Amino acid sequence: MRPKKTILYVDPNEKRLSNMVFVLRTNGYRVMEACDIAGVSALLTNPNAIDLVLIQQWPAAPLETINNDLTICNLCKVASHFLPVILLRDEKPTEDHTANYWLDRATLTIFDLLVRIKVTSARKRGPRKGVARVMALVEQKPALAAKGA
Repeated sequence: MRPKKTILYVDPNEKRLSNMVFVLRTNGYRVMEACDIAGVSALLTNPNAIDLVLIQQWPAAPLETINNDLTICNLCKVASHFLPVILLRDEKPTEDHTANYWLDRATLTIFDLLVRIKVTSARKRGPRKGVARVMALVEQKPALAAKGA
């Protein structure tokens, strides 16, 4: 049996958090849950243990506050830039964000969300085989050209 994917689900609303955790667990995912940025930063100490981050929209608050969804999205990408992040919001973010996907919460069904989670968590992340070798060859070519000249 394949190992289950681990999802970090971040939501400030406790009721919505428990409902979504139930849905994800019944569909075979391991779920880590967090309600604020302190919980997220504690769970991101080992980003290799997480396969996907799912962030719900925070209630309307000034952008200066540290507990908003875009701040948490950027924190996840700083911890591991290969970590896929799905941002669930009512409107497209006007601010700069680093999420892989932005999904409209108003038109999104649970089935659509589960399909997007399945596709996103199944994709290979990180450097591909041979990338280091190709980069080493590119670095050697200028040195070889300088010797020949």
